[in-house]
Amino acid sequence: SSGKYIYYSILGTMVSFCFALLLFPDNPGLFSVFFLTIFLAPFVIKEINLNILLVGRTTQVEHKGVTITKFKVKENKKFYLADFYEENKKIMSMYFFFFLGIMLVVIALIVFMPIDYSAHLFSQQGWESTLMPTREIGFEGVSKGAVFFDIFKNNFSVMVVCFIVSLVFPLGALLMIVWNAMYWAVAFTQYAVFYS
Repeated sequence: SSGKYIYYSILGTMVSFCFALLLFPDNPGLFSVFFLTIFLAPFVIKEINLNILLVGRTTQVEHKGVTITKFKVKENKKFYLADFYEENKKIMSMYFFFFLGIMLVVIALIVFMPIDYSAHLFSQQGWESTLMPTREIGFEGVSKGAVFFDIFKNNFSVMVVCFIVSLVFPLGALLMIVWNAMYWAVAFTQYAVFYS
């Protein structure tokens, strides 16, 4: 099941932060992204290789509650979006669960850690120390909702591109997904905890 990937991403995120803090205490946020990408890469490579082996050659047949994998020779060479989704849905769900697991860990760290530690750990991932500790600093004359929507729109478009690119260049997209998950979690949590 693809749900196991959320556990891998939670474990990998915690381990990557520990290694980054131990090995690179001056810049742990940036190095945690690289460590986490390296940690998750074998899972992506394994799933991509399995997908390449089986793409277009298997069909799930369900009868009376029993699911059987039927092997076949791919006859049709035409591209269909429905077939593309069916062939890649495990990879897309894996990336989604990685994204979700990373966000959960980062949100928990920000919520439960002191502000100074959060500012140090996430300084490279969108933490805005200039906006601390009051709500008014940095938003003078600007609607907070407009700033939030602009950040959301930009990051959502990056996430969509990451998922599309990940089907062709899986490890580069994994790095982008890890970075974007951390950035979203930092930006949204900081906004929700301190400015809403």
